[in-house]
This record gives sequence, C-alpha cells and structure tokens, in this order.
Amino acid sequence: MEEILAAQCKSDQTILLILDGIKQGGIQQYYFLLIKEYCKQFNKVSLVVLEQTESDLQVPTFTNLEILQLNAKSFYDLKTLYQIYKYFRRISPDFIIASIYRSQIWSSIVKMRNSKLIWVENNTYLYRTFTQWKIMRIMAKRVYKVVCISQEVKNITDKNINVKSEIVYCPISIPKDSKFKMPHSNDFIFIGRLIEQKNPELLLESFAYYCKHFDTNSVMHIVGEGFLLRNLEMQAQELGIKGKCKFHSDLNGEPKWKLLLRAKTLVSTSKFEGFGIVRFEALSHGRCLVTTNTGGSELLINKEHLGVFIVPNTPNNIAKAMFESINRKYWYSNILEERVQIIKNLKSEVVSQLLLK
Repeated sequence: MEEILAAQCKSDQTILLILDGIKQGGIQQYYFLLIKEYCKQFNKVSLVVLEQTESDLQVPTFTNLEILQLNAKSFYDLKTLYQIYKYFRRISPDFIIASIYRSQIWSSIVKMRNSKLIWVENNTYLYRTFTQWKIMRIMAKRVYKVVCISQEVKNITDKNINVKSEIVYCPISIPKDSKFKMPHSNDFIFIGRLIEQKNPELLLESFAYYCKHFDTNSVMHIVGEGFLLRNLEMQAQELGIKGKCKFHSDLNGEPKWKLLLRAKTLVSTSKFEGFGIVRFEALSHGRCLVTTNTGGSELLINKEHLGVFIVPNTPNNIAKAMFESINRKYWYSNILEERVQIIKNLKSEVVSQLLLK
C-alpha cells in the first residue's frame, strides 16, 4: 500500500524533514503522519535524524523516502554539521521542516537560498536556556515561518524570539469507521506515558474520589509505560482502588484503540502539553473527554454540551466532570457527530498543506 501511495506523487519538488530524535510518542506520531502524507504529495521526501537508531524510527517504507541517520555527539559536532551541509546541497530541498532546537539551528545555518525553512515548535521549548532563545531570535531571520502547535506554545515562542508565528495544530490518526456506539459500561481510560508531565498520580486520586462519591462499579483503564508504573500500582492499592484500576503496559495483545472503545470517557490530567494529541484522537473515536487546561485546550472551550470538559486540576473537580461525562445525553447521534467534528481540521492531509502555505 505504501508503495502505491508513493507512486501517486503530485509534485516534482523535494521536502526535507529534520529533527534530533523521535522517541517521544507525540513527536514520533507527528512525523509518521507527515511522512505518509508528503510521500503522496512529493516526488522526493528526505528524513534526517541526528540521533536515533533504526528501530526507534519506526517509519514506514516508501519508494520515494530517503532516510539519513546521523550520530551527532553534541551541538558542536562540526563533522556531523558538515555532513548535513553536503546532504542539503545534494538534494537541494524546496521545503525544510525542522523541529527541536539543534535541528532548527543547524538547518538555518546550512539552508540554501531558495529553500523555505519552517520551524515547528512542540513542547521542547520548556528545556531551552536564555542563550538558546537568543540564538533562535538571530537565526529566525533565515526562516520562512515559525509554526506552533497550540496557542500556549505560540505565546511563549513569540515572546522569546520576537516573531509572529502561526498556529498549525498537530495531525492526528483518524479511524476509518466513524460509526460509534455507546459502551455498555461506565468505564474510563487514561492513555499516555507514565511520567510526571502526564500527572497520573492525580488521575488515581480523582478516580478514588469518584469511586467514593459517585460510582463504585466503574473501571479505570490506564494505558501506557513509564518509570512511575510501580509507584502507581502501589498508590492504587493505598487508595483502595487497585481492583478497579487495570494497567495495560503491554499492548501487544490488545491495541489501545480497542481499549478506548470500551470506555465512555478519556481522562487527561497532564500538568502541561504542547498539544495533547491523545485527547483529540479520543474525540475522533467518539469518546467524551475530561481534561486539565493545557496546550490545545483552546479547541475545546465551550464544548460542555458535547461532553467535553476542561476542569481545574483537583480530584473533586475532575471526579465531578467524570460523573457528568457518562450521562446518556452525550451519546445521541447528533451530539456524537458534532463531538467528532471538533477534529475535522486535524486530518493529516489538511495539516500537511497548512505547514507549507
């Protein structure tokens, strides 16, 4: 199938995507979808990864996709920078999309006069130093445009590098079958890495409050891996909800989307997000949503009538929204269809075009 799609190229132009690494789930999926789309649209697609193994890439094979894997030791690895310079000159890309600080700066240094360089800002801005922001401000003069994946990211980026960036939201994977049914159970689901950013401890506290004050029969499916897994299992036991929490760290036997369809509501308790792709994927599968106010939430404002709730990050507020979200009124066909429509502009074919405009 991939080779057939690649054969349907529409443009003789060349596009190059460059980034440090894509081990993080959201960034990995972002590039997976873009590569798939651009291999349909361009005669030549190149992916340059500065620090990654082939097994980590997990990129599908296309006949018109070329991958250059490098092993950059540091930001001052001039030997690798020269390799990039030679590669850029050889393929002479019409468009360059760069994410993550080193990839962005190096692309700015070696880009050609006629190449349009697009910086994509995710949530890696949180780790930048004052000096790095200053360098970005200087190099931004060589950039065609700066793109941010949410209003929150835009506000921080524009302030730090003195630009007027554009918002182009992340592409998401959308199911082919949009005929969703209301689950028989009032179960909930959490999908994400079990790390501090996703705040799964708050999830368990909220679910314990929910079980105590609203419903003792619900189940919380916790889907993901991370260093907090053991601590969370112990916390669930201490809160008295261990039997109601099902941890799915190994998804080889049961994919996460199959688990999602068993639940009515996805609960997201993140401390921060660049965009929070999984929330919108849950909506694309027709689920209700309870989320803390993080990057990308601007698309969810005033959607309570559709079963979408943005709540303060406290157990009682999250639990109350969870209880409200399982109401049958959110599963009438017209409500469900309108809820799914929230993600209509997040299709990968739409996002891939917006990035290059």
